[in-house]
Amino acid sequence: MPIASSKDPRVRRTRKYLQQAVLALLEKQDLASITVTQVTREAEINRATFYLHFRDITDLVDQTLDALFDTLVANERLSAHAYGPLVPDITPESLIALFRYVGEHPLLYRRLFTIRGENSFMERLDHFHEDQFIQHWHRLNPPVKEGEPPPSYRARFAAVAIHGALTWWLEQGQDQTAETVASWVWQRIGPVWFSQ
Repeated sequence: MPIASSKDPRVRRTRKYLQQAVLALLEKQDLASITVTQVTREAEINRATFYLHFRDITDLVDQTLDALFDTLVANERLSAHAYGPLVPDITPESLIALFRYVGEHPLLYRRLFTIRGENSFMERLDHFHEDQFIQHWHRLNPPVKEGEPPPSYRARFAAVAIHGALTWWLEQGQDQTAETVASWVWQRIGPVWFSQ
C-alpha cells in the first residue's frame, strides 16, 4: 500500500524524485515505454522503495501528470486573478503565462500533447480552457444577438485555438516568443469572443 498521506519530508522528497524521473524520461521516450526500472534508475531510488510509494508505474504516471496539470492551470489561474477581466485589445497575461510555462519544457509538452484518448493531458487542458471562458462569459453576462454564436461555441473555439497554437509553436521549434504567439492567438480569439 503506497504511503500517500505521510507528512514525513523524506516521503515527500522520495515521491518528488520519482515524479521528476518520470518527467525526465518523458522528454526522451514515449509514455507507454517507461518502466519502473528506468524510473528508479533515473531517480537513484531502489525498486522496493518505489513500491512503498506507488502501486505500479501507472499509479506513478497518473499522479505525476495530475500534479503537472494542476501546476500548469494554477499558473494560469494566478495570472488571470492578478490581471483582472479579459478585454478585447490586450492579450491576457494568463495566456502569455501558459505559453511561457509550456515553452520552458518543450520536449515534455510536445510529447504530452501528442497523447490521445479520453482524459489525455491535452483534452483536460481543452476542457479547462472551455470552462474558464464560459465562467468569464457568465460573469460578464452579455446578450447574444440573433445569428451570433452561443457562448459554448465561442469557448470551444477559444480552447481549440489555444490547443492548435501551442502544438504548432512547439512543432516549429519556438521560433517566435511566447508573447508573440499568445498575442496572435488573442487576435483570433478576441473578435469571436467579444462580438455579440
